[in-house]
Amino acid sequence: MQPVRAPLARAGVLARRCGGTNNVIWRRTACRRFASPSGSKPPTRPNTPKPLPYKSARPKQQPGRPPAKAPPEPAGSSSKAQPVSELVRSRWFPLFGIGAATVCISYFLAAQAVHWNKEPAECYAPGLEPQAPTGRPSIQSPVEFDLHLDKSEWRLGITKLRRKLAAEARGHVLEVAVGTGRNLEFYEWAGITATPEEAKKRALDKLKKVGGDRSKLADLGADEVRSFTGIDISPPMLDIALRRVRQVVPHMADALPKRPLFSRLASRGPHGLDCIALRDNKLRVFATDAQSTLPPPPTGDKYDTVIQTFGLCSVRDPTLLLANMASIVKPETGRIILLEHGRSWWDMVNGLLDRSARGHFERFGCWWNRDIELIVRDAERRVPGLEVVKLERPGFLTMGTHIWIELRLRRAVAIPNADDCPGKAGERRSADDKEEKPSGS
Repeated sequence: MQPVRAPLARAGVLARRCGGTNNVIWRRTACRRFASPSGSKPPTRPNTPKPLPYKSARPKQQPGRPPAKAPPEPAGSSSKAQPVSELVRSRWFPLFGIGAATVCISYFLAAQAVHWNKEPAECYAPGLEPQAPTGRPSIQSPVEFDLHLDKSEWRLGITKLRRKLAAEARGHVLEVAVGTGRNLEFYEWAGITATPEEAKKRALDKLKKVGGDRSKLADLGADEVRSFTGIDISPPMLDIALRRVRQVVPHMADALPKRPLFSRLASRGPHGLDCIALRDNKLRVFATDAQSTLPPPPTGDKYDTVIQTFGLCSVRDPTLLLANMASIVKPETGRIILLEHGRSWWDMVNGLLDRSARGHFERFGCWWNRDIELIVRDAERRVPGLEVVKLERPGFLTMGTHIWIELRLRRAVAIPNADDCPGKAGERRSADDKEEKPSGS
């Protein structure tokens, strides 16, 4: 009992000092109010950030007062420019290298200019070159030839032009000098390869577009490709073209082997030509010379669209080739669309083409310095009814060397005689005439 009495005695002393019973009750109540029950956890202290031991050196901006300006620095302290003598002494090596490179480049350009003025470049009339092109690469294999064109065509914008060219195809299409088939991936093949279910769905979609008017369905169908015929003189080139047919044309993976060879798959077609026919004769590939015989379309005798890319530079007689294409296209409504490369409108570029023409021919088998516009205008004059609808030079990076040409036939045309073609006339020249000095560019 002793431990209990001691606190009570101390409480009585406090009560006498404060005077009055009310103070004693308040003191005890206060003690109980701040007491915590036994077994409870201590209260958690709030995590208050510790005050920084320093104050910001930047004074606070008071509202209504303009900001204080820093004192101006001396004029000589902010200037970091070095004198020329110190700059030359510390960086003499790169300056010497730049000067030496400038002198070497200037000497090279001056030497080239003097050489070009003294010895003019070789330049021949179309069809009168020292070596007649055959349409086949001279040194490179067809695979190397095709791989070489991938990056260069994309860089120069030719891939975009091929896509635009294929978008113009409609009706019965003939592609002359199809080569490795670099245009095949851009054609719209739905009109040729559609299954019966796909054809029915396409017909319903067309009917919805015209609002149920069946009389307008023929107008919609006129813009699609109904048949495709590709010809080339080189069977190895057609081997690569058949691989592309298998890759990019719908439903052709099962119709052709993985590594198709034209020589094994071809059979005799119209006019006794070697041919591969697919999809009920709607997709055909021929091995033939475009300067001799062009096969007719599967139905009818004329094509709606004749397409060629970079072919006039690779044939012996380009005027005869244009006459052949004009003889197989529909008058008035048909179109001949060409994408070619040749001489530019800049003399400097033409000089470069002339000096590298022989090396380019040995590698790729074409004369890329031919004047394509001159060839087309000459064919327009010689071939009855042939008319140039459009002639432009697209692309800035090509420097005017690439030409987009559209032709049409106003009426029926006959192929000109061999005596009227400049290429044939060139073949009758004597050996002495062939050894004449070529004219300058």
